[in-house]
Amino acid sequence: MRSPCVAVLVRVHQRTADLKVCLEAIRNYWKIYDYHVIVISNGVKKGYALSEEIRALADQVVELEPLEHIAGSSQLLLEGLSFIPEKCEYTVLLEADIWIFSDKLVSKYIRLMEAKKAVWASAEWIKKVHSVALDFAIAQTRFLKTNPGLFRFMKTPECFVCNYLRSHQARYLFISECMPVHFPKFMRLFYKSDTGRKHSFSRAQMVTHHLEHLNGGMEEKKLLANIAAGFKAFDTEQTPSEIRAGRWRLQRLELAMKVMPQSRWVKPQKTQNTD
Repeated sequence: MRSPCVAVLVRVHQRTADLKVCLEAIRNYWKIYDYHVIVISNGVKKGYALSEEIRALADQVVELEPLEHIAGSSQLLLEGLSFIPEKCEYTVLLEADIWIFSDKLVSKYIRLMEAKKAVWASAEWIKKVHSVALDFAIAQTRFLKTNPGLFRFMKTPECFVCNYLRSHQARYLFISECMPVHFPKFMRLFYKSDTGRKHSFSRAQMVTHHLEHLNGGMEEKKLLANIAAGFKAFDTEQTPSEIRAGRWRLQRLELAMKVMPQSRWVKPQKTQNTD
């Protein structure tokens, strides 16, 4: 199989509790490739220390000076490029609060990228404008290293990266299993979401919740993770039938999001100015 080594660049600021679980999921459930895991942090000097457990789960830990939120995200991606080993043909970009309980999507989209000569794969972020998700993405390492401008954004990162790919005629693929990300406007009339986003994805076996948005914090996220994963990844009080029922409800929600009327159906997709 090609690309036996895949880099995973996990970026973190303050979400160190999430980070530990993210890394454990990679080590326990990602089995198809040999993964070189790099943790890059800019939160240590602001009090978000990385534990010895986290350091043991990573192949490499890089610590940077902290910057503001958007600039900090750009900083983590740009600085992280130099630590990706040349032997890794592909790189998974991951935020610390993204937990994924299988690497089947990584394998599937690497094969598709090779077949279609694409350099990037991630979810479509917002349907009404050209945009790509950055919280979980798969990219060709060579393209990343030769195009650092991809991550030199100061605002709207998802639109900036997509605009860069389009302007450089670089082919990208959408990871349909992680879509749609945002609830259609019509659906928000009767389905309430504090963030306007869906955070559980059954086909990706992935959860992306921020702990501060969950009343039960970490314990609630673990319950939701078992449902998205489709098995008991965490030792909770859920029964197998409760996990199945929760997964069925999640899949119904995902279907509803796909069939609800959306402005994209009648309005052309726009390119957002990111200058």
